[in-house]
Amino acid sequence: MVLRKVFAPLGEGKQYCPVEKKAKIIKTATPKFAKIVSNKYAHAPAKAVQKDLEENHNREISRSFIRSTSQIVSNLLLKQEENWEYEIAEMDKEVATISMGLDGTCMPMGETSWREAMCGTFSFYDINGERMQTIYIANAPEYGKQSFKEKFDKEALAIKKKFPKAKIVGVADGARENWSLLEKYTVANTLDYYHATEYLTKASKGVHPRSKSKREAWYQKACDSLKNVKNGANNLLEEIKELKNKKLSLGIKDGVDATITYFTNNLKRMNYKDSIDNKLPIGSGVTESACKIVVKQRVCVSGANWSEYGAKRFLPIRAICLTEGRWNQAWDKFMEDREMVA
Repeated sequence: MVLRKVFAPLGEGKQYCPVEKKAKIIKTATPKFAKIVSNKYAHAPAKAVQKDLEENHNREISRSFIRSTSQIVSNLLLKQEENWEYEIAEMDKEVATISMGLDGTCMPMGETSWREAMCGTFSFYDINGERMQTIYIANAPEYGKQSFKEKFDKEALAIKKKFPKAKIVGVADGARENWSLLEKYTVANTLDYYHATEYLTKASKGVHPRSKSKREAWYQKACDSLKNVKNGANNLLEEIKELKNKKLSLGIKDGVDATITYFTNNLKRMNYKDSIDNKLPIGSGVTESACKIVVKQRVCVSGANWSEYGAKRFLPIRAICLTEGRWNQAWDKFMEDREMVA
């Protein structure tokens, strides 16, 4: 324990401690300990952080201290982050392609409701199509998703400025709002190949409604054609349209109609053969993985429920911690800003 002088105005008023101000104390933690606690909390629930600190660092603290310290750090850091621009971690090879993607996933909010949180990814590929690094962003559930869109725009603009020669492509599922955001920055967009194949499953039931083996054989051949044949999507669309003249059950007919609509709406984004030939990604697995790693893995643990306030401050910090080199950058900038106002 360190004894320190505290000053206060006559009568009522907020106390002031010069030593705490100069030492940049956060709640009752030193900056280094606040960094440790908030980083650990971004990766694990308070109970696990408490156990880790006690068993491995000989520090006994309460779960409420872990949560409140992390929340204070989040509040201060995110408020100042608006004025920062992060450096992108160095990569061994030249960046040839940048893939941008976004997707949503549900998280528990309050006692009974689940709402959609958003994740965005910016992946960097070399000339051979090998992914070298990914930047993650995440945002709490929000009607209209305006905060997420602003965050995505800021990141995308910084990346375009940093890599003016790289080819920027968008990869996502078929949601219309995805393309309206991606098309501002990309030269080409690709519908996630695996989402497209899910619709071929529906169509296969119309091709061979009574034979499972023939249905599966057609499906495998159709997937190969979609991926490896030029204009494969268009060829399949024409074939599936012919099924409208076939007598089918209502359920199968609905599946065929849904496939025709999906392929028609996304045909211009289904040039998979060209993308593969040019070493461009055709799947949104990186973004779907981000939904699991950034959101599901941490905020959907057993018994969890989040307030809107808590989720808004937590998810962006977790995304920062999971992006290579970004947490230390954020902390250094955060401490520099605190030094300026000390």
